[in-house]
Amino acid sequence: MQRIPLILTALLLLAGCGSQQVETSAGQAHSKLDPKAVKLYVDTPHKYEVLADLEIRQNLQYGPNKSVDVVMDNLIRQAADMGANGVLLAIPSPGGNGRYATYGGFYQGEFVQFVVRMQPTPEAVIAKAIYVLED
Repeated sequence: MQRIPLILTALLLLAGCGSQQVETSAGQAHSKLDPKAVKLYVDTPHKYEVLADLEIRQNLQYGPNKSVDVVMDNLIRQAADMGANGVLLAIPSPGGNGRYATYGGFYQGEFVQFVVRMQPTPEAVIAKAIYVLED
């Protein structure tokens, strides 16, 4: 009988190790940052605050060799202006009748995926401005 509580405790500890903690900022202001201090996140960090939704509607085209540098740099600049130290690309697709699609391209030589709102053609790249508390 002692094995069951021990196994349950071990499972609960393991389940807690991989979880992410999301905090929404309730009017908490963050100082504007240099865009060089903002990191792109293709996976959700361990603990972070969501500051705002980001959206890029201009220059929605690939550069040479499927480059998305212009789009990602614009997201990073928007986030930095809000005081975010991260841009979360790995957002769950909001769903809804195929109005969203996942695209991919290369940012500074690294492959990244991002969500695009379709209306019926690509209308905007969407992401989240986040303040990462713990990677």
